[in-house]
Amino acid sequence: ADVDECLTDENNCTKNASTCNNTLGSFECLCRPGYQRISTFVCAQVTQPLPSSNGICSVYR
Repeated sequence: ADVDECLTDENNCTKNASTCNNTLGSFECLCRPGYQRISTFVCAQVTQPLPSSNGICSVYR
């Protein structure tokens, strides 16, 4: 049987910035709107996107 890591302390998702999504045999952290993934389990708030040379915002400060 699959263990729901989202219901235990086994998940390392950033509590205020992401939600835990249980998957078969594991889990994933999904960033909330206004946050961007900076590592496997950490989402950080996006403050101001900087446009890249091709017009797509890809760098954040």
